[in-house]
Amino acid sequence: MLGNVINLIQGKVPAFPRFPVNYTIPSIPKLPFLDPITSTILPLDILDPSVKVGIAEPQPEKPIEKQAARLLVIRKRKMKKHQLRKLRKRMLIQWAHRRLIREQRKEKVFQAELLAQIKEAEIFDPEKWVNDFIERSNRHAKLKEREAYYATPEGLRVKLKLINEKKRIKPADWKD
Repeated sequence: MLGNVINLIQGKVPAFPRFPVNYTIPSIPKLPFLDPITSTILPLDILDPSVKVGIAEPQPEKPIEKQAARLLVIRKRKMKKHQLRKLRKRMLIQWAHRRLIREQRKEKVFQAELLAQIKEAEIFDPEKWVNDFIERSNRHAKLKEREAYYATPEGLRVKLKLINEKKRIKPADWKD
């Protein structure tokens, strides 16, 4: 043994024995495992790590849930807000210019309408307008009188005769 230590100090590797030596290490004996829920004894091969058990892929019955879906929604909203801010900053001058042109067009149309109203007011003749109004009201009164006349039994006969004359129905064909 002293020779081995001297060989190690000198840097020489000791010779290994030709036959492997088996060592036995004391261990706790395997006892059956008691399932605490069902109070049944489980077989030892389930607990033995040397036995390889194949694990099958689970069959998904329902689609896999998205985790943190709400966070994704919030993130998208924040990104849209960020992009909108960038767009506004970039397009501020162009949008202002378009708005100005739009307002100028509206102003031109408004000014043209005002000029047309002014020309119409210059052409307006109040005496002619009053005469037209009186004529229209007289015509309307005559129509009212005629409608009142045709509402009477005698007027209905006259109206029917006029209608039959227009249709060229002979007086012998229509009944009184």
